[in-house]
Amino acid sequence: MEKIKEISVFFPAYNEEKNIERTILIANKVLKKLADKYEILVIDDGSKDNTGEVVKRLSLKNKKIKLITHKENKGYGSAVRSGFKNCKYEWIVFTDSDGQFDFSELPNFISTQRKTKADLVVGYYKKRRVSFIRKFNSYIWQIIIRILFGLKVKDIDCGFKLIKRNVVKPMNLKSERGAFISTEFLIKAKAENFKIVEIPVTHYPRKEGEATGANFRVIISSFIDLYKLKKKFLIFCFVGGTSALLSLIVFNILFWFGFVFSTSLILGIIFALIYNFLMNRNITFSATGVPIKRQAWRYGVVYFISQSVNFLVSSAMAYLIKGGTLYANIAVITGIVVSIPFSFFGSLLWAFKKPQNRKF
Repeated sequence: MEKIKEISVFFPAYNEEKNIERTILIANKVLKKLADKYEILVIDDGSKDNTGEVVKRLSLKNKKIKLITHKENKGYGSAVRSGFKNCKYEWIVFTDSDGQFDFSELPNFISTQRKTKADLVVGYYKKRRVSFIRKFNSYIWQIIIRILFGLKVKDIDCGFKLIKRNVVKPMNLKSERGAFISTEFLIKAKAENFKIVEIPVTHYPRKEGEATGANFRVIISSFIDLYKLKKKFLIFCFVGGTSALLSLIVFNILFWFGFVFSTSLILGIIFALIYNFLMNRNITFSATGVPIKRQAWRYGVVYFISQSVNFLVSSAMAYLIKGGTLYANIAVITGIVVSIPFSFFGSLLWAFKKPQNRKF
């Protein structure tokens, strides 16, 4: 295979002292045969172990190996952005530092790019070697992204990509703490009409260390980044939050004036439902051009389904975590969070769906 002129490779790393040396040495061996000029960057994202020291030792022996250090842990997205910023060659590769990908498959990426003239060649897992929960989370995330952005790739978050440098330049990537960076990157590449081609990659089980992708904080951070990018979803959540507050206010006013508890509660819920419907119809989804009667009964169905999900999840959580007031509130909040996607997607794709294509 003809050598590539120049290529930068970077590995985002957090607490990978047991994996990083092997990962770098394998990459160096492959790149020697593959590129005329190359560099290997490790983005140490505030590791608490000896990841940085291992990379420093290797860099003293090989000037092509470089260490970029974050003094504190900023998150996977921030590490990837630092990698893009510090790479100097025309082609950029980034992949995980834990050694779960077969770096010797990089020639497949390069040959695919040469055949297809792609701007990005991204991997998808032949078989992903992670827990069922990780696979399930990724599957749900992929569905959400496909619905919201129309991004049709086999694996949104596969961490093995070959990218032309000019693809990165126009992008103002925002993601920091969560794993949304890969999704954001592909969404913006698609929006700029860059050519994306996918190829299968091998994935091995993690040998050492602990993955952070299934960490609850990372998952929440990814959704926060998603909300930032998708303002419509934020508006929907704001309407839901204000309707809950108004429902509570109406309930308390009626109860104070002597209405019985059940009547006050039902009237508060009805008020919130009407407010929710009108706000989402007129502002969130701007769907005033569709017959209101059809929207109203459809929204009623969506609301009933989402509240049923809320009730079932809350009840299940309350049964599983059994405890006092704090745990009861955790159960209720969990039910609300889980029900939001049902309500949002039901409203977006059915209740307030317009006959023409909608631009998000």
